[in-house]
Order: sequence, then C-alpha cells, then structure tokens
Amino acid sequence: MSTGSLGSLVLRAREGDENAYGVIVRRFQDMAVGYGYSILFCAISSCPKTQLRKPLHYVAGFGFVDLVEPLLNRGADLDARDDEGRTPVEVAVEAGQAEMVEMLRLRATPGTKNQESEVEMEAGIARIAGIALMMGLLSPLISHANQEDGGMDTKEFLNAVTSGEALKVKEWVKKDRALANATDEKGVSAILLAVYYRKAEVVDVLLSFGLELNIFEAAATGQTERVRKLLKKDPDLVNAFAPDGFYPLGLAIFFGHTECATLLLTSGADVNMAAKNDLKVMPLHAAAAAKQLDAARMLIKRGAEVNAAHQAGYTALHAVASTGQLEFAELLLVSGADVNAKTDAGKTALTFAVEAGEAEMASLLRKHGARQ
Repeated sequence: MSTGSLGSLVLRAREGDENAYGVIVRRFQDMAVGYGYSILFCAISSCPKTQLRKPLHYVAGFGFVDLVEPLLNRGADLDARDDEGRTPVEVAVEAGQAEMVEMLRLRATPGTKNQESEVEMEAGIARIAGIALMMGLLSPLISHANQEDGGMDTKEFLNAVTSGEALKVKEWVKKDRALANATDEKGVSAILLAVYYRKAEVVDVLLSFGLELNIFEAAATGQTERVRKLLKKDPDLVNAFAPDGFYPLGLAIFFGHTECATLLLTSGADVNMAAKNDLKVMPLHAAAAAKQLDAARMLIKRGAEVNAAHQAGYTALHAVASTGQLEFAELLLVSGADVNAKTDAGKTALTFAVEAGEAEMASLLRKHGARQ
C-alpha cells in the first residue's frame, strides 16, 4: 500500500486503519526514540485526551520500557486506572507487551501483581487497543518527555558527561541544545558534573557551545571574566550557595583557579564560610584537599581560621599531614594550627602522617610538639 505522509497515516489510523497503524509503528521503531516522539507529537498533538489515562498507561501500552523508571521516579502511580478501569499492568497485558508486564510486575504494589491474570484479549483487539492508546497518549506522553528530557534521555546524557564521552556529548548537544543545561536530581548542572568528575574534554565541549554560565559554573571552570560580569550585576552572588551546597570561592580554589579565587576574595568572599552540605568544607579545607598552597596563603592572610574543622572533625592540617604537603603544613603550624587537634575518631595529624608512611611529615609535626 502507499505509505503517504505521517500526518495522513495518523488520520487513517484514527479511523481504524490497522495497516496505517502498522506503518506508523514500523516507522517509529526505525527512529531514535526522542526524535520519533517529536515527529509524532507534531503530527497529532491536537488529538483529544482522556481525563483518566496517565502517561504510565500509554508507556505500558506501547512497551516503552525506557520510560518506566523516569515516570515512576516522578511519582507515577502503578495503581492508577484509566477511563476503562485498567491499571498500567493490565494495559501492558492487553497490548502483548511481555517485557513491560515483567517490569511492572517487579515494581507493582502487592495489590496489583495478580490483576493482569484476569485480563485476556485476542490479538486483534489488542492491536485496536494499541491504536486507541496511541491516539490518546501522544500529547501528554511526548509533552512530558520533551519537557523533562529535552526530547532525549537526560539521565543517559549526564552519564555520558560523567563518563567523559566527549564526542557523544557533543553530538547530543548539537541535536538538542537544551541538554547542555540539563541538571541531575540534586540540581547540579552538566558542566559542573563534568568538572567534578575531572572530565576536561567534556568541559571544553560544553563551553564551546557558549553557555550562559552561572556563578558556580564560572568559578568551577575558571571563567574569571564571566565571574566579574556576574558580580557586577549582583554582588551578593559572591557568597551564594549552589543547589549542592557549595559556593564560588570553594569551587574556584578546589579546581585550581587562583585568578578567579583572587577576584572572589577581593569582591568580598567569606574566607570562613562552610558548605551547606554534609561535608561542611571551608575554603582552607578545599585548598588543603586540592594542594593549593598559594590559595591557602591568600586565605590565611585574609583571616581564614586554621583550626576550623569540617565533616567528622577534620582540619586542614589533618588533610595535608596525610598527603605529605610539608610546606603547607609548615604554613598552617606557623599560623597557629593546633598540632594535636583530634578528629571525631580521635586521630591527630601525626596519626595520619604515620599511617600514610609520611616520615618527613611525622618528623616536622613532632618538632612542633605533636603527640600520637
């Protein structure tokens, strides 16, 4: 038969033409999922929607197993019933979606696990039901997919970012620029994730798309002029907190951007602010962890508390003692660091130095009165 345009196929499928439906399905299966959603949405976005049918019913009917977890994670109800009184599991059984049925069984509540055994439909009826599902599903389902995932799988994209798959990231962002601004469940952006995971190539790829970096992204990537511009517009950003609890100065220091850190300090950054998360790191802790001695000098000169502790009672001296940073340790000690300060677990800087096999560090600490 003549296939025709997708729009005409949709109209024929709405009238019950099973052949037209089959052609649409075959075309759809040949497309990338996100791209297929977009085309079908444009073709029949004006189709009427039922009031009771939910996106999970639509996903179940079509067997789109890759969309089950995103919907469930956003609160989709496995017990919800459509306008015919069916749960998503029952819809999957009617449509012959065995893999979908198994997946929903694993996630189903006790009250829904055996409901599918009551449903038995012939193959022809299942196909017609599939047409009805398709006609009703596309506006809410694809709108949901496009809104939440930018037409592509955000989770997979962010996995590519953290895995350092620069070429894949580049190709995906070329197809869908919205992905460059994707965030994880904690609100951490793609470019910050790339920085956190030390994926320099991915950072460069994302920067090449001319992103409008926020203060945290700019600080973490060392974009000093962008930081300057943002601070000029809103000086209070200098001590703002990101969704994950970190702050511009700590990010700039930890990732080695001294010029950016200097700008933040001269713009009023608090040298003793602690992250609003479980780590509670201060700028000096960030400098110690990242071996940023010059940054530490700047911080101490501006009043950083050398004995301040973060998570589990760790101080900057504990960090440098375990990593053999002799010059850093000397700086802390002459600046008033308590050589015998203990963590919550009772360990001192000397304990860490000995455990790490840092003989020179242990000797230095003993000269300053360290006791194990």
